[in-house]
Amino acid sequence: MLNSAPVRWTFSVMSALFGGFGVFLLYVALDDPTELPPALIFLGSAVTIVWSIQYSAKASTDHK
Repeated sequence: MLNSAPVRWTFSVMSALFGGFGVFLLYVALDDPTELPPALIFLGSAVTIVWSIQYSAKASTDHK
């Protein structure tokens, strides 16, 4: 599923947006600690998306 370029590009953009918002929330969490859980969720989502893209690309090249 993640082999097509538009899908990979879309997931990369989503990951960048989630990661950027997560970093922003980490900064906000310095002032308001209640923002820490959402920040970690956004950062975790970004890392998971990047990992799945890399894993999918590796799996697709291993089968050939």
